[in-house]
Amino acid sequence: MVLEQTKYEKLQILLGGCDFYLLLSRRYLEQIGSELVAITERILGEGSVDRWSVGDYEDPNCIAIHINPDMCRDNTDEDAEPYDQVLYELLKTLYRKPPTIYIYNAPLLSPQERRMATVAFGEYLDIVDEEL
Repeated sequence: MVLEQTKYEKLQILLGGCDFYLLLSRRYLEQIGSELVAITERILGEGSVDRWSVGDYEDPNCIAIHINPDMCRDNTDEDAEPYDQVLYELLKTLYRKPPTIYIYNAPLLSPQERRMATVAFGEYLDIVDEEL
């Protein structure tokens, strides 16, 4: 015998599932954010992250990392890239669509620093450079 759900029960189940999904998404983002902070501190140096959070002013489903203002340095190299762009490209080697990440006060990395960042990223994840 098949029990049919009322519209009330169906909506109630869907709302409960949505709540669970949102909670689970937040937990995933917290875990990813924690790893990104560890990677950032490995690349930019211990104490480079001032604070971080899941969610931001306009986007509750993002990771926001605030770099310590003391770590921000002027880089006059015309080929320098912002750290947030470098990190995002590295993450894309692991998964085609990483979550939205905002990095505030992101320093500019010279090509040499970018290569060092790629090596540090690989070392942190125990992968060889060819995989990146």
